[in-house]
Amino acid sequence: VLAASVVTAVFVLSNSATPLYMLWQHKLGFSSGTLTVIFAAYIVGLLVTLPIAGQLSDRLGRRPVLLPGLASALVACALFATAQSVGALMIGRFLTGVAVGVIVSAGMAAVVDVGGAALKRKSSLAASVAMVLGAGLGPLGAGVVAQWTHSPMPITFAIEAALILLAGIVVMALPLKQHPRSRPATGAGSGAA
Repeated sequence: VLAASVVTAVFVLSNSATPLYMLWQHKLGFSSGTLTVIFAAYIVGLLVTLPIAGQLSDRLGRRPVLLPGLASALVACALFATAQSVGALMIGRFLTGVAVGVIVSAGMAAVVDVGGAALKRKSSLAASVAMVLGAGLGPLGAGVVAQWTHSPMPITFAIEAALILLAGIVVMALPLKQHPRSRPATGAGSGAA
């Protein structure tokens, strides 16, 4: 469940911005075509990251890939919370795609790893449910915040940043196996030339 919560936290971010684009569009004055480009930046980030993150997490271990993915999610939160330009929205959206790419590959694999062989089916189901739950909670939460506050962007993404920080703590605490190549060399011969 803890490992799956990391997946949920990042998928909350994946759609949190959606109900807020109308407000940004009004504030920044961009067209519907520009909005399409902003949305496309997410897909680019996702497609660039998916094949790389999966291979890296198999080689280096899950944690060394998950933590930079969560860092990109935090930067995206900061950009969305303070966006004053279309460029900031595009970069935030791209970094969201990067974070989701990491979570889809390394994050969901980590959920299965933590569950072990005995719970492989349940772990896979937990990872899938976590993904769908996060994708639904993001726009729901952002919509509620937009409806009831005067500053929805900073509040929405401060909450999301807190979720991402908690996810980072969970990643550090999870019993994720370290890949043998990433372990420091030990033994009598490790310092020999």
